[in-house]
Amino acid sequence: MIEDLNQMIIVFGALGVFLAFIIEEVVVFIPSVLVHIVAGAVILGGQSLSFIGIAKLLLVVALPSALGVTIGSLWIYFIAYYGGLIGLRTYGKYFFVSSKKIEVAREKIASNKNTLRAITILRFLPIFPNTVVTACAGILRLSFKSYFISTMIGIFIRATYLGAIGWFLGKVFID
Repeated sequence: MIEDLNQMIIVFGALGVFLAFIIEEVVVFIPSVLVHIVAGAVILGGQSLSFIGIAKLLLVVALPSALGVTIGSLWIYFIAYYGGLIGLRTYGKYFFVSSKKIEVAREKIASNKNTLRAITILRFLPIFPNTVVTACAGILRLSFKSYFISTMIGIFIRATYLGAIGWFLGKVFID
């Protein structure tokens, strides 16, 4: 599967990166960190550090990645947004979570101005799986606008530094 994504990125460039991240969000078992690094290596590997290289990193790797992850994750967000509380009422006891606890957390989050910042930070740290962050945002009923903006910013930052790692690793392996 990774080889197919690699080939798609080689053939289609920025569109391939965008499509790879939609696929990565739908097929949850593909590690996004690896796809970011591969995108940077495939598109920029072998190029020296330059303004054009940085522009390509931002416009051909980071921006399509952020758009792909954000759009690809919407199905999880909406399922969790509209069905998450129902699922928690039914199965939450198995995970020691009650709908009352979720409702209290949702009220605290809705009134907290740092929510956008927190989701953005969770997005750019590769320690937290995108799917978990997305599901939590949906269950807690984070507004669509806040979800979209925080995901775009966080994934853009993540894609920039992981793509840069791929760029420099690609340069090492190509040279």
